[in-house]
Amino acid sequence: MIIHINSRPRIEKTKVGSLLATTIGARFVPSDLLDDVAVTASGLDSLKRWAIHEKIRTATYEALSRKPLTEEFVLTNTLYKTGPRDREAWQRVVELAVSRQAPLVPIILEAYSEEFGQREQGSKERIIPRRSQDADFIQYPNVPETFVLDVTCLAPKIAVNVIVAHLGKVRRNLRPAGDRHLVLR
Repeated sequence: MIIHINSRPRIEKTKVGSLLATTIGARFVPSDLLDDVAVTASGLDSLKRWAIHEKIRTATYEALSRKPLTEEFVLTNTLYKTGPRDREAWQRVVELAVSRQAPLVPIILEAYSEEFGQREQGSKERIIPRRSQDADFIQYPNVPETFVLDVTCLAPKIAVNVIVAHLGKVRRNLRPAGDRHLVLR
């Protein structure tokens, strides 16, 4: 199984993904890992960054495709509906799952932006939250196993427990990934 966590930036997907991978005994492959190498090699604003990123992703996914079929992965990304690179990145995740004949479970983390920002800064003051516009543009694969979780008021460990419960509910009905995962809401 491949679990893919998608959210806009700063929603703690790396922390949630890492804890989830540890909890279920999966390999954790955060998108930050691929990005950090590309930025270090070429610079943040360099056009060469994306070519390097693609080479790193290709090599990483090829290596993952050769892992034992019993090994599970947790991947993270910030993938928007409209960006061509984002659509391609999701297609590559789907291709990885297809190559392994593995189920692919998309997890979408959402948070109310102002509330989440205050939580990150340690404020205990409660405000009336407003959903970020970015959440309207995140990729939502249109498959039954897609799980959307509002993490505004959830600690990462609690979010992981909720995700594990979801995986327990859908696991027996999962089928290997396919083109249906490319259809977005």
